[in-house]
Amino acid sequence: MNKPASIPADLFAVFQACQIAGLQSSGARLLRRHANAVYLLPDANIVARVGDSRPATVEKASRGVMITRWLAELGFPAVKPIDIKQPIVLDTAVVTFWRYYPQDDRGYPPASHLGRLLRQLHQAGNPPVSLPDYRPLAHFRNVLDTATGLIDRDLTFLEDRHRALIAAFDEMAFLLPGGLIHGDAAASNTLWDGDRVVLSDWDAVCTGPREQDLALTHQNARIGLPHIDREAFAQSYGFDVTKWVGYPILRDIQELHTLTSLIRIAPHDQAVADQLHLRITCLRHKDFTTRWTAF
Repeated sequence: MNKPASIPADLFAVFQACQIAGLQSSGARLLRRHANAVYLLPDANIVARVGDSRPATVEKASRGVMITRWLAELGFPAVKPIDIKQPIVLDTAVVTFWRYYPQDDRGYPPASHLGRLLRQLHQAGNPPVSLPDYRPLAHFRNVLDTATGLIDRDLTFLEDRHRALIAAFDEMAFLLPGGLIHGDAAASNTLWDGDRVVLSDWDAVCTGPREQDLALTHQNARIGLPHIDREAFAQSYGFDVTKWVGYPILRDIQELHTLTSLIRIAPHDQAVADQLHLRITCLRHKDFTTRWTAF
């Protein structure tokens, strides 16, 4: 099957993967395109997630399918992969297929739901899947090495900040027992499933400190998550990570991590470049109150 010039590469990957899996691809519609492209297949009530074909991306896709299948056996409310042999690995992409959860403009579920989901996840035990150990900012250095839109002053600042935070993380003593963590536990990765809520986007699942799963919600004050919602999140989980002495380090790691995709996109998008400049300025001046725009 040769790709027509008018069809985006990720959509063509969906067509190829559907053909292999025996799924109906007519009417495929892009829902979002970020780290992965996500397409709705309306006739099958399925979504297809498309990533690049790098071995690390294929491994993440495979782990996500295996973890969510195991969690389904435990009764944990995670998104459900379609019951086919997957992921489907193509020459230029990896594709996974999932049940579609229509949101009907309901907005993200309240953060209290995420707190309960994480408490349940952290009590699930050890999965029968080999998981990597969590390492903060694992790809940030590579992003800096290939960045084309940063001035020398900003690049030096970010390199120094990265080095300092990794050193600080390596000296941390955590309060909670380590184990299975989601790795990207944001309210934006929860979905309504009727009246219940399910946890999605398992690309970053790993073994690590449970505090890392809790820090992201509180850092989301940057993009407008109200204090009352963050407080409800802490109460529903049963532990307020912001009261722990190590929280500022995890917060700062997450704030630096948010620059990763912006650095890649900024040379081609002025709005992203402006937001990147704002965030670097905030980090340089230790400004923790200025609101950031989510992308």
